[in-house]
Amino acid sequence: MKLQELLNENFSNIVIQCHNAPDADALASGYAVYCYLKQHGKRVRMIYSSPKDSEIHIQKSNLLLMIKDLEIPIEYVSSLEEEPDLLLLVDCQYKEKNVREFCGKTMAVIDHHRVNRPENLPKMQEIRDGYGSCSTIIWDMLLEADADLGKDPKVATALYYGLYTDTTELEELCHPKDMDLVDAVRFCCNDDMLFQWKCHNLALLEMKSAGQALSDYDYYKEEQFAIMEMVGEQGKYLDQNLLGVVSDLLIRVDGVDACIAFCEQEDCFRLSIRTCTREVLAVDLIRFVTSGLGGGGGRSKRKAGGSLEKEKLIALYQSWYGYLPTNEKQVRDLVHHLLADRMKDYYKSQEVFYSGREETVQKIRLPEMQIYEKRTDIVLGYIPAAKLYPEGTVIKVRTLEGDAVEKIEEDTYLLFGVEGEPYTNRKSFFEKQYVTCEKSYQFSTEYPPRITAADRGDGSGVQEPISLEMLQSLVSTCSPKAGHKIFARPLTCRAKVFSPYREDYLLGEPGDYLVANAQTPKKVHIVKKDIFPKLYERKQV
Repeated sequence: MKLQELLNENFSNIVIQCHNAPDADALASGYAVYCYLKQHGKRVRMIYSSPKDSEIHIQKSNLLLMIKDLEIPIEYVSSLEEEPDLLLLVDCQYKEKNVREFCGKTMAVIDHHRVNRPENLPKMQEIRDGYGSCSTIIWDMLLEADADLGKDPKVATALYYGLYTDTTELEELCHPKDMDLVDAVRFCCNDDMLFQWKCHNLALLEMKSAGQALSDYDYYKEEQFAIMEMVGEQGKYLDQNLLGVVSDLLIRVDGVDACIAFCEQEDCFRLSIRTCTREVLAVDLIRFVTSGLGGGGGRSKRKAGGSLEKEKLIALYQSWYGYLPTNEKQVRDLVHHLLADRMKDYYKSQEVFYSGREETVQKIRLPEMQIYEKRTDIVLGYIPAAKLYPEGTVIKVRTLEGDAVEKIEEDTYLLFGVEGEPYTNRKSFFEKQYVTCEKSYQFSTEYPPRITAADRGDGSGVQEPISLEMLQSLVSTCSPKAGHKIFARPLTCRAKVFSPYREDYLLGEPGDYLVANAQTPKKVHIVKKDIFPKLYERKQV
């Protein structure tokens, strides 16, 4: 769905609905769309409600300040006097538990949550469940619509704060578009407003809950991790941002190498993870413990967050115990037990390899590996980095997997793999391994590489990213030379490969391939199972 579709002449009366008890992300998303529609002369309202037989108004101080400072025209309603031509739901989905059911002649949805009931979705929809916030989706849709609202200080401040709060202060960014939003609007935001909202985010009762949780966490000495549950006062759900506060404190405890803080929300359990060792990346750990029951993410090595869905937890409870839980404490106890089991599994069910070390040759079990040769019919893209920026420039390359920083030298080459994945190379190595060709190369991935000059060396700071059009115009093509052999075997369990050239590790899942250099077997890396057959073919001996 495109924002321009909302401008249909048949939609003369539009209502934007946020979920019950809207948070900052819902308010920001609704407000940005409201401004877009008003800019185009539409008659539009922005509303929220509460579950039937109750009346729950926005109460949190930071949200009330946000509404006041930005003059967000949101109304509380228990019914709609007339059916609007278009009812647009933002940051929520039609007929879900967290939204009062109203009707419009036409329905539309913009959301970043996972779809549980696809049969309830209208034809007009834009759902991207891999994004950290609905604000990110709205910002991207504004760009696609060539709207300039992203530079409006009020809209920019709203969208930034929506992402900020939904990703635990930007620590749980899930998609590179989330980072793009931060880069694009942070200099347009009203910092005074943001400072006030951040300072009024937590209530005194919530800090009392934090103190209780910190005095009563569970510690697992063998693996050196801790788990802490937070429970709200008087049956209320805690602000999820409090999890980041307490997990930041818990990871400072001597002997705690990793920790998880969790609390219950209306439809899920929110998790916040912290780690402090090179061997455990927070984003890797959150994805492991939430696998099959939710999800999570983060762009920091040491901080990540995620969630476990209540519906899936209740089904798991029934499969474990043979009956449904009768109260919320039983589900909370299940979460605690589940997290402890998965944390222990995480530490036990993996292989660890250190590329370049002599003992690695024995550990990779070389006799079990097969000989493969790199295919010569594949087409890769390459650009001499000096065509993009001068020598000495520090560039930041953003991909779906995260940001990589590289300093451009005279002989630096940027290579782009069979799925658009970027990596750097030296000209001498490039000429030894590849031969140029005249074929075409297209950046056809979901998120093409975004290359920015992080530091030109002249104090100018971050520059505008290289456009996809410019990359496409500069990219040349090459193919591997014949005779490049490797040893490889599929992994039977999770594996981590540490390299002296990078701070984090390469992660492999069962089915991915452990690859060793044929000439120097102690140099190893991991190739994903879906990419491996595109790069290598079995060598008959």
